Amino acid sequence: MNLLLDTCAFLWLCAGAKQLSAGAVAAIGDPANLAAVSAATAWEIGLKAARGKLVLPVAVKNWFPSMIEHHHLLLLPIDASTAIASTQLPAIHSDPFDRLLVATASERSLRLVTPDPLIAKYPNVQTLW
Repeated sequence: MNLLLDTCAFLWLCAGAKQLSAGAVAAIGDPANLAAVSAATAWEIGLKAARGKLVLPVAVKNWFPSMIEHHHLLLLPIDASTAIASTQLPAIHSDPFDRLLVATASERSLRLVTPDPLIAKYPNVQTLW
């Protein structure tokens, strides 16, 4: 199974995974599965840290890549096709970061690891929680 972690799932994984569901922990930890994070998550975390809504132990420019490496995650870029696809989704979710994650998961056939019930309403996107 190929996975895409949403921002909160990634943050919870980095914080020790206590808030992740048992299914999410098992899927992320399974070496047979590919687990990825979008560059949109780096952008969202950077904005939250800059606004003081998220406190990290070191600067986000150092923390984010170290967490990707530590958890053996694949970092996915945001390409023009995905950005455009995110604008053409049904108006279920207004958060642009979540829309980018939905488009990324849909275009790359990834299961989106998220507790967000709105994301599960999108057609052609499988979620895991």
